[in-house]
Amino acid sequence: MQAWNVCTELDPSLAGLYRGIVDFACALDSPVLSFCRPGSEVERPAGVPVRSVACGFNPPGYACLFVGPAAARSADRIVGDADLLVVHSLFRGHVGWASRHAKHSRARLWSVPHGCLDPWGLKRHWPLKRTWLATYGSHFMEQAACTLFATNREQEKARAWTGCGRTAVIPWPVALPDLGDREAARLRFRRRLSLPESSIILLSAARLHSMKRPIETVAAFCASDARDAHLVMAGMDGDVRSAQLAASVPPGHRDHVHLPGPLHGPELRDAWLAADGFISLSHRENFGYSFAEALAHGLPTIVSSGHDLAWDLPMDRSGRWPYGWLLPDDAPRSAADAIAEFSRCQRGIDPDRRALAPHRSPARAWVAEHLAPARFRERLLRL
Repeated sequence: MQAWNVCTELDPSLAGLYRGIVDFACALDSPVLSFCRPGSEVERPAGVPVRSVACGFNPPGYACLFVGPAAARSADRIVGDADLLVVHSLFRGHVGWASRHAKHSRARLWSVPHGCLDPWGLKRHWPLKRTWLATYGSHFMEQAACTLFATNREQEKARAWTGCGRTAVIPWPVALPDLGDREAARLRFRRRLSLPESSIILLSAARLHSMKRPIETVAAFCASDARDAHLVMAGMDGDVRSAQLAASVPPGHRDHVHLPGPLHGPELRDAWLAADGFISLSHRENFGYSFAEALAHGLPTIVSSGHDLAWDLPMDRSGRWPYGWLLPDDAPRSAADAIAEFSRCQRGIDPDRRALAPHRSPARAWVAEHLAPARFRERLLRL
């Protein structure tokens, strides 16, 4: 079977969407066709063939909204007689091209919305998105052999748009990390930030984007008055800049909020191993790779109710969510109270025991069973 992944603007700055496309490409041993702006350069992920096609003229501010005739012909030649087109995300010209190509070939379509049908995201540019859904979207959903979601909650929230079309839930893959070097990594990362070796680190790993609510995260941390804890917010600038975020920290808390910028490779691995907990107050995470990574590292988590993956995790025997704090709402006080409680819990644990605790986390066992890359590949091939 020859499959192609079809998307627009494949770029690491797209964070979870970029990682998701690469995960599909690796699992299906399939290349990527990326429609892009003229002159833009595509960073090619290791081991994944990528072909890029410039879309042609588009309205300013709406890159790849349409695929011009010349671009469509180039894409037709590149894909040829593929058996399957996996169409990632919606609302751009690549969807219309894939639909037309499938009509004139034997290719089947899979649609992978990546959160595009979430009610929170649909509020942004709603008139344009509603027009697109009425003009192209409903037909495309009917044409697709299957629409794939990462979580059950994402599937439920999208039901109004998928109608009676076939859907499936297949959680994205996250490999279980080795925690063997954790104590050494804890020391390295604390020395990098000039922190005491016994300090408690609450980690946020996400783009500095308003959807992720970084300013609200800083405000909740400072309101918690968790003086013995340190908030580390690792991530690249988005529509919120690191300078803007730094300026939002009250003077009395600046020694406890750290903005190391984007971390990659060994530095990111050290950050995960060094952390005592994870926080994300994001409005919407239809999967949430960072949250899944935190679970894989066995960390207690503080997450907003917008994390769809959190609702797929099993409760304990008493009916409690045993992975940390799943917040009931987006109220600042709810997050501040959870951070304060996290700090109190960590303060009562000897630092040596904190270093060992993740090995015993039930979250790691769940990740190993449900998010294993081999299982993701098996599910896709069976589908």
